[in-house]
Amino acid sequence: MTQDCEHEPLQLICLPFAGGTSFAYRPFTDHLCDKITVVPIELPGHGSLFNKPQLTTMEEMTDCVFEQVESIVRNQPYAIFGHSMGGMLAYLLSRKIRDNLLPPPLHMFVSARRPGNVPPPFYWKDLSRDEFLERISTLGGIPKEVLACRELMDIFEPILFNDVKALESHVHDEFAPLLVPITVFLGEDDDIPVEDALHWCRETIGPVNVKVFPGGHFFAFERPEELAGEIDQILNRQWVDQKEYFQAASKLFGGDSAKA
Repeated sequence: MTQDCEHEPLQLICLPFAGGTSFAYRPFTDHLCDKITVVPIELPGHGSLFNKPQLTTMEEMTDCVFEQVESIVRNQPYAIFGHSMGGMLAYLLSRKIRDNLLPPPLHMFVSARRPGNVPPPFYWKDLSRDEFLERISTLGGIPKEVLACRELMDIFEPILFNDVKALESHVHDEFAPLLVPITVFLGEDDDIPVEDALHWCRETIGPVNVKVFPGGHFFAFERPEELAGEIDQILNRQWVDQKEYFQAASKLFGGDSAKA
């Protein structure tokens, strides 16, 4: 159930996890306050764009997402949320927005994702198909009915593997850090320790905070109400802080920044 919040209307751009579709973010709409509009992104080869050719690199995915959201970031206040692979997409999208001299996101939410400068304990793309499917089944996030159906998995597994390969083949470059606050959400039973998550501080000049939830890798979709509550609080608080900053700047410099 949505609730009232203090800030002006804001777009929350939601980026997909590997193999995921925009449909996964539908529960967020029910739990975020009514001034936050969820903008779920669909990648080619997934969900409603299933018949489109899949993209094979993170750079291609970033360009695709940027094309879909460019009008939003030019004209409206917004934040970015990405789960797992979507967390890396959120970072790359924020970099592309900066490189195009567009307004940065009010906040970046990274869920279940290490930064690119921290290697994972193993690489999924190096597993055999049977090992890959066995490990996937332990993560959750895929309905048991789909896992049990060989025909469905023959369709879904190549889509998922393509995304994982794109993510794990991406070479992380040391660019100038962002100027964006980052909140990292983790599942306490996932394999990402808080120490790894704190390395996101190397990717931004803004503050980095980590919040741990009960659950595994897909905790965000098992506890959408709790996650939405955290996002509401963070965006409300940051929106107030930003307005106060612009109002103070307006008084100091005699401009019209208070309209922000």
